[in-house]
Amino acid sequence: MDRAASYRRDLTAGGRRVPTTMRRHAPRASDGTARWAGVLVAALLLMLLPVGARPEVRLDLSGDRSLGRAAVEEAFGGLLSLEEPPAEPGGLLESGVDSLLTLYIRAGRPFARIEAELGGPSGEGVLTVRVDEGPEPVLAGVRLRGVGSLPEDELLRAVRLEPGEPVSADVIAAAAAALVEVSAERGRPLALVRPELARATPDGRFDLTFHVDEGPPVVFGTPVVVGNETTRDVVVLRELGIEPGEPFSRSDLELARSRLERTGLFSEVARPAVAYIRGLSKAVPVFEVEEASVNRVLGALGYVPGDDRLSGAVEVVLGNIAGTGRRAEVAWERLPSDERRASFLYVEPWVLGAPIDVSVSGSQTVRDTISTVTGGDLRVTARMGERSRVSWSLGAERYVPGESGPSPTRGVRTALSAVFDGTDSPLNPTRGLSAAATIEYAAKEIDDTGGRERSGTAEFVVRAYLPVAFDQTVALRASGAGIWSSEEDVPYHEEVPLGGAKTLRGYREEQFRGVRVVSGSVEYRYLIGRSSRVLAFVDAGRYRGDGPNPATDTKLGYGIGLRGSTGLGIIAVDYGLGEGDSLLDGKLHVGFTRTF
Repeated sequence: MDRAASYRRDLTAGGRRVPTTMRRHAPRASDGTARWAGVLVAALLLMLLPVGARPEVRLDLSGDRSLGRAAVEEAFGGLLSLEEPPAEPGGLLESGVDSLLTLYIRAGRPFARIEAELGGPSGEGVLTVRVDEGPEPVLAGVRLRGVGSLPEDELLRAVRLEPGEPVSADVIAAAAAALVEVSAERGRPLALVRPELARATPDGRFDLTFHVDEGPPVVFGTPVVVGNETTRDVVVLRELGIEPGEPFSRSDLELARSRLERTGLFSEVARPAVAYIRGLSKAVPVFEVEEASVNRVLGALGYVPGDDRLSGAVEVVLGNIAGTGRRAEVAWERLPSDERRASFLYVEPWVLGAPIDVSVSGSQTVRDTISTVTGGDLRVTARMGERSRVSWSLGAERYVPGESGPSPTRGVRTALSAVFDGTDSPLNPTRGLSAAATIEYAAKEIDDTGGRERSGTAEFVVRAYLPVAFDQTVALRASGAGIWSSEEDVPYHEEVPLGGAKTLRGYREEQFRGVRVVSGSVEYRYLIGRSSRVLAFVDAGRYRGDGPNPATDTKLGYGIGLRGSTGLGIIAVDYGLGEGDSLLDGKLHVGFTRTF
């Protein structure tokens, strides 16, 4: 690659010609009058000179087709910004030529020639720049040199360059970076890549050769965790899923970071740093975390104008007991139908060191003097990859009616469920998809008659988040559930509820019930913080009852809502209108979460 820079300097100072020979004459003592007259004439001449007239440097450019005049002026900015031509412009000329060549290389003109000269008549400086951009390099082919253990076909696919494409410095740099990434993914994070461009044909086609120094194979060392004050190191290390001695992989680092983020134990997980121990060929990943407040109190309140009964719920969650990742929950709920429900849950994670969680739960529902339902479940959950969970549960239930009710029953149940979370954030997702599905089989025995009944339940929920603009997202939800039973009439407590904050806003909690229920919602969300948003929604639901004359109906609700983070916690408020409601007849759904 050639470069030429030249300049011509005039013997000028301040735009005035300076003679090479100077003579001095001493003034005569007897000629004072003439001297003062000369001073006055000189002063008058200075007053007549134009004020502010200064020499300047201007640009004379030719031969440029790729960059434009503004880019050339920026490259020579140190020279063109001067108020007068410098006496020694060589350093500024050389710097400008270097900057301009860099721009041409990045623009795909690596063989450009530049000549720059500073000169001009007295009183001004002219920067003359002549550019010969040279041939535009077109790719003839890509070659790899020095590749040993790395798969050459995979490296070539990563380059993503085809013969006939124009190449530039940015394209070559991107291809080299891709080769480094593939090498790191294959256990060679210390690989070095040197590109070389050489003319292959007289018509301007060039061969691009990447010289690869693979470096030594590198394995993971024991990860280091920084910032976990409560959570024990052993808990963090098992969630990472990185085993010392395994081949190094960039994607494994990102997956480990994702695992930590999705535990809910940390509010922030920084991108991991890596310390290389060259003598041992080990890479020690360093994860810096900031712990989250995982203990929380949740409250919910429902209000219906004209109804003197409130519905509400309280839940207390201990999310990281003694820093071990164990979780416990206790909840109480009251519905407008004078139905009260109490429940508990305990989760033991990583049983026997395997990615399996075991939980025990129980609940009791009292419906005034009509019935009492008590049940419990044992659940085993296996982690399938980074975003999926599969669970199996076994439980029992006891139904005791009021004085005038049917016979008591006792039953057992088993269920299989799966959960997938492909969203980008657990608190305020902006994109992605999540889904959950459950299939349950139950058998019960009637105390009075000894009869046996069988039933099956299937339910699903799918959520999708579609970004439409900066900080704006459309959230979609579709859910459904159905019961199939050997009984002619499915008992009330086994039917699927519909209505309230989770399924159909604008109606009371569990206002409707049926053996077939589907619902959906569309929300337009404007995100105003990490866990805050304002929204407008439309909910729809349809239910079908049981028996010879089943009630079937479709309901529609709509309204606005807010999720806001305050000093006391996160508050959720939705105001929904059902069919036929006036503006003041809406239902208010309020929720509150306090972390500690």
